[in-house]
Amino acid sequence: MSADAAQEKKKDNLRTWNIWSILIAEILFIVLPLIVTGIVLFFQNRSHELLVTTEWSFATAILFGQALTKYVGGLVTGRIPFQWQRVVLFFAVLVVLGLVPSLTVLTIALSSGAETAGIVLTKKVIVAQLLLFIIGLGSYVIFGGVGELALSKAEEYGRKKTVIEPNNQP
Repeated sequence: MSADAAQEKKKDNLRTWNIWSILIAEILFIVLPLIVTGIVLFFQNRSHELLVTTEWSFATAILFGQALTKYVGGLVTGRIPFQWQRVVLFFAVLVVLGLVPSLTVLTIALSSGAETAGIVLTKKVIVAQLLLFIIGLGSYVIFGGVGELALSKAEEYGRKKTVIEPNNQP
């Protein structure tokens, strides 16, 4: 392996580690309300209620929103070649099959009055919340990762440009 190839591999490994680091950090803040709710319910001997809280739907909506923001925000940098038609397709998929259903389930869960009246959510709503959360998490990792990769490449390009042309002001 040549020195340039080894340096490129090291740079790619660092980029991958940085992307995973930011994604995991943001996921931790997204699920923070679930963690706090879980701790409180644990100390109230009501741990089983964690699966029926509407916090899952809130977190899911945030995951899909963040996935959209990172995906589009990263791709508008122009550092990753892409087909604009596919970007529009994936954007539509995230909105139509992710964000809208998660907000719909959230609305159904909230309109049932479960949080204030102590009413247990229906099994369908509970399953929908958890399923959409898992799909949202996967979407965030995939599409957020693509966006972060594009942002990373844009930052690298900006540094190279500054080094090559030191008179340019960013």
